[in-house]
Amino acid sequence: MKEIYNIFTKSPFAQLSEHMDYVHQCVEQIQPLMDLFVNGEVDQMSAAVASIQTAENLADTVKSKIREHLPKSIFMPVSREDVLKLLHRQDNIADHCQDLSILISVRSTPVLDELKPDILSFTQKSLEATQKVKELSERTQALMETSFSGPQAEQVLALIEEIGDIETQTDRIKYDLVKKMFELESKIDPVSVVLFLKIFDAISHIADSAENVANTYRLMISK
Repeated sequence: MKEIYNIFTKSPFAQLSEHMDYVHQCVEQIQPLMDLFVNGEVDQMSAAVASIQTAENLADTVKSKIREHLPKSIFMPVSREDVLKLLHRQDNIADHCQDLSILISVRSTPVLDELKPDILSFTQKSLEATQKVKELSERTQALMETSFSGPQAEQVLALIEEIGDIETQTDRIKYDLVKKMFELESKIDPVSVVLFLKIFDAISHIADSAENVANTYRLMISK
């Protein structure tokens, strides 16, 4: 078993974990940014936006390294194609965080008091999915010893189901939020309505991408 594990440790999972660390650095900046956004403090966002840009660039560097050095034929409990799919879906989380940071920082967009709590809770629920994905990534290292099988795999599958449930909840919250915004649209200028829809989509895409990562792990385990 030790010899098999030594072979698996040469797999790209350590680098995938490093990539996820940078993705998570992007995620960690989103809630503070949204707090500033709903309170109209756009001028204070620059440091956090820059941090997301830096972390996203570092994630891209690791992504390129994995792609360049991943051999055509690898001895792992997963295929090369699965690794690349997982990498792409992890990277989407960072991309959507960057998109969101740009959308909320390029314009001073007033947020109605009636919408502030809903926007923040929507953001929090979406980010909850990414927190679970970070945990999922960390647990994968232990799974390598068992070739993605056994009790640990069952625990990970339960975590994957939880991420799916969170994404579903995020969709419901988004629906209610958009509906509420349109009920108040007489108080919101048309440009802000369009921007809010784009912002809500970006927040939703973060949770969607987290679920996509989880589903990729599900496929790996089920093979």
